[in-house]
Amino acid sequence: MAIHISYEPQDVANAGQRYTLKCVNQSGRNWVFYVYQKLPDITSEIFSLAWFASPYKIKPNDYIKFTWYINYNFVWSDTGKLQPGIIFEAGGAQDANLDTQNSTTFGYENGAPGLSTPTGDSSNKGTLVITDLDNIPDNKFSVGIGMSGYGTYVTQAGPNLNHLFTPTPYYWVAAGDEMEVGKVLKIDTVTRTAEIEYPKNVYDIIATLGADYTWSMSYSQALLGLGLSTISVYKHGTNTKLGSGLGTIDKSAQTATINQWNDRPGLQANTKYKLISDGKTYSDVSTGNNLNLPVIFTGVV
Repeated sequence: MAIHISYEPQDVANAGQRYTLKCVNQSGRNWVFYVYQKLPDITSEIFSLAWFASPYKIKPNDYIKFTWYINYNFVWSDTGKLQPGIIFEAGGAQDANLDTQNSTTFGYENGAPGLSTPTGDSSNKGTLVITDLDNIPDNKFSVGIGMSGYGTYVTQAGPNLNHLFTPTPYYWVAAGDEMEVGKVLKIDTVTRTAEIEYPKNVYDIIATLGADYTWSMSYSQALLGLGLSTISVYKHGTNTKLGSGLGTIDKSAQTATINQWNDRPGLQANTKYKLISDGKTYSDVSTGNNLNLPVIFTGVV
């Protein structure tokens, strides 16, 4: 059995880029599959939400497919004190973009809370800005941003607070016994999860949960038919993502080779980094003297 959930805007013709993620269950037991976004640098003030979720558990050999567009929006909710486990039910979302509709205010108007019609803030292009008015009480409301109509990142609102969000669509998939769209996540406790990276010019990915409860990725694109995988580069010993590219992992030679950059990091020669590819982490790898493509990392174990 298959299920397809599509988050399409009303004006598809003028929508942003369309993406799909097909989640296949080959684990041998039933799971709820869900998708969330994660900031490259986790903060204690901004929370990730369960962005998409299967409405029920997916049986072995079945799958669910999610479709979305790169369309941003502002969101708010009457959450009370914002904390992991509660449900953020977005109300009065406002469409946004990074240039001409990147700033809004949140507050009471004629006794009703809500977001103002977004306007352009040229001093913060590339960033989505929410300014809380002075009539907003502490620990009553939460505000944030979303994509394709559903919330992705939220934070606690309060009087005269200013919230800046720089959208970073780093997608993650996970499997759990239960999940609900809008649930506030505690990122460091999410299990059976893996990053979903879309290489340049790739918009459709198949994520398969195997019998060992780890995820593997495949791509319906000719370049990746050569056996290349997405390799993400992180600052050594941290979760700070520096960039990603397409390449291969050769465990027998204990090397990782990146043949093409998706977003090139500022690498340094003879320096340690952390790599993640196909849900597996290689914590202690090093560059050599040559940083031109293909870039070879050693110490892959």
